[in-house]
Amino acid sequence: MQGRNENILTSMDKLVAFTKKVILWKSRVKAGTLDMFPSVRKTFVKEMIPIIVEHLTCLEMRAEEYFPSINVDEFDWIRNPFVKLTDSSNFTLCKEEELASLSSDRG
Repeated sequence: MQGRNENILTSMDKLVAFTKKVILWKSRVKAGTLDMFPSVRKTFVKEMIPIIVEHLTCLEMRAEEYFPSINVDEFDWIRNPFVKLTDSSNFTLCKEEELASLSSDRG
């Protein structure tokens, strides 16, 4: 989550994706599927499932603790200025005019 082109929007996308993956992995592990952990030996699956679920639960809680949810929906216009803004009242007239020009520029 560091680098030249990294920003709060791309970082939040990565965090949301990671959280969704952890939830997906937990549900799959509870169902007995350990495909996402190829190094886990298949011989002790029943003994490993509770340990893995506990670890994933802890990982999910720690991720929420260290990276609290930040609502970046209001910044979607930065990624795609061509979408219609539902509330542009926080922009000045000059900024709205610039956005109108930018969203009409095919270059």
